[in-house]
Amino acid sequence: LILGYWPMQGRSGAVLQLLGYLKLDYEFKGYSPQEWQRDKETLNTPFPNLPYLKKGDVVVAESEAVMIHAALLANRPDLLGRNAKEKIVVATSRGVCIDVQEELFKLFFNPNWEAEQPKTIEKITPKLVGLEKLVGTKKFILGENPLLSDFLLYQILLFLSRMQQAPLAPYPNLQNYFRNFDNLPEIQAYHQTDAYRNLSFFGQAPYRLSLIHI
Repeated sequence: LILGYWPMQGRSGAVLQLLGYLKLDYEFKGYSPQEWQRDKETLNTPFPNLPYLKKGDVVVAESEAVMIHAALLANRPDLLGRNAKEKIVVATSRGVCIDVQEELFKLFFNPNWEAEQPKTIEKITPKLVGLEKLVGTKKFILGENPLLSDFLLYQILLFLSRMQQAPLAPYPNLQNYFRNFDNLPEIQAYHQTDAYRNLSFFGQAPYRLSLIHI
């Protein structure tokens, strides 16, 4: 099993957390731009993109599909939602998390990231307010066990927890949620591996110096 991406966590962060949680053995292939230009047309997919997950001749690209593929490889279709209602909540919360994630990516790769932090926090505040309500007092988004969208939410909270302006301070439910996820034995074990420790969040992005692994 091969996970291909740039040599950082970036958009593969939630995928990496999921693979660690599922205890799937994989090889991380970190591409340089030159290597990616050389290899992408050789992949067995009409939509070559990073991240991708490859097993044998099967290549699955696009972050959402990669996470679904990983769950199915581990025989965990329950992570997609155990019924129609759960599947809708997973899809909705995933979309919200991706909106927040994209704003954070813009910030972290902005040379003026220090000055832009307040604007970004203001922009994502309505989404964080909604996520605070969604989580409520539950351990995870839909109760006692994490589903696919939980891995995305955890990853953006991981990013936010490192920001100097403490944007999570107004959200006690999200803070409790973050601790619950962070304390999962599978996640704790994954965070002790070289596979996790050797990857910065955003490579050479200016903000990476403030992003330290747990």
